[in-house]
Amino acid sequence: MSGYNIHEDNSSYERALKRLTKKYPHAGQDIKEECERIKHGSNIGNCIPGSGCKFHKLEVASSDLQRSKKNSFRVIFYSLEPKDLWLLFCYFKGEQQSVPLQDLWDMAKELNIKQ
Repeated sequence: MSGYNIHEDNSSYERALKRLTKKYPHAGQDIKEECERIKHGSNIGNCIPGSGCKFHKLEVASSDLQRSKKNSFRVIFYSLEPKDLWLLFCYFKGEQQSVPLQDLWDMAKELNIKQ
């Protein structure tokens, strides 16, 4: 099974990750480990309804909280090409339930990817 190319250079994602790691010091490592699995062909999460499968939401377990994936972090990916994913945003589910679709489209525009 082939994996994905994950692009991490994105200011929206970096700001969100910085916010997360202030409260959950291992959040970056937890997310990085899950991204490594994706690079080797693991599941990229669920398609966000209404996005035409351009956005995927992945559940990531927290080693700081000893919680399951279901009750921990969410990572939003933007997919323009079949095997290219851009890390778009991340958050803790206990503090935020979801991200409005329009906000995701706005973040994707900031990536300046040729569409």
